[in-house]
Amino acid sequence: MKAWIFFLLCLAGRALAAPQQEALPDETEVVEETVAEVSEVPVGANPVQVEVGEFEEGAEEAEEEVVAENPCQNHHCKHGKVCELDENNTPMCVCQDPTSCPAPIGEFEKVCSNDNKTFDSSCHFFATKCTLEGTKKGHKLHLDYIGPCKFLPPPPFSFLSINQEKLRSQWDGQISQAENSFTSKHFMKKLLLINHAGSHHVVASLTNLSK
Repeated sequence: MKAWIFFLLCLAGRALAAPQQEALPDETEVVEETVAEVSEVPVGANPVQVEVGEFEEGAEEAEEEVVAENPCQNHHCKHGKVCELDENNTPMCVCQDPTSCPAPIGEFEKVCSNDNKTFDSSCHFFATKCTLEGTKKGHKLHLDYIGPCKFLPPPPFSFLSINQEKLRSQWDGQISQAENSFTSKHFMKKLLLINHAGSHHVVASLTNLSK
C-alpha cells in the first residue's frame, strides 16, 4: 500500500514539473529576440552619441571663428611695438608700454644702451626707444651690449661741467670777434693777390692789413 502511495506521489510530481520545463524554451526565445533587437540598432543612433558629436563640431567651428576674428594674429610688428585694432577693426602697430614687458629672470637679460643706462630686458629697451620716436634722444638711443652697464668713473675736473654753458657762451663771444677780424683781413689779402699780382699798390695794401 505504501508503495502505491509513493508511486502516485511521483507521478503527481512529474505532472507538475512538466509545464515548467516546457516554458523554458519560450523564455529563452524572448531573451534571444531582445538581444537581436539591441544588436540591430545602428551605431551612432544613440541620442547621447549624436549630441556629443554635434558638440565637438560646434567647438571646432567656434575655434575657427575666433581665429578668423583676430586680424592681429598674422600682423607682425617690429621690436618695441605691439598690434592693436583701430575703430575699423584694422590691425596697426603701436608702441608697447614698458610696464607690460615680462619681468626679467636674471641679470643675463639686462641690456645696456649707448648712454650707459641699464634696462631690465631688451623688451624694456625697445619699448622705451619706441616712445621716444621722433625725438633727438630717441634717434641717438641704441642698444650697446647685452648685460648690465659697467661703472664708468666721472671724468676729471667734473666741476667744469657746472658752468659749462656759461663758459661756452663767453668763449664763443670772444672767439667770434677774433675770428671775424682775422677772417676779414685774410680774405682781403687773398683777393688783392689774385686781382693785382705783382702790383706796387698790392704790396702797400698788404702792409696796411698786417698792422
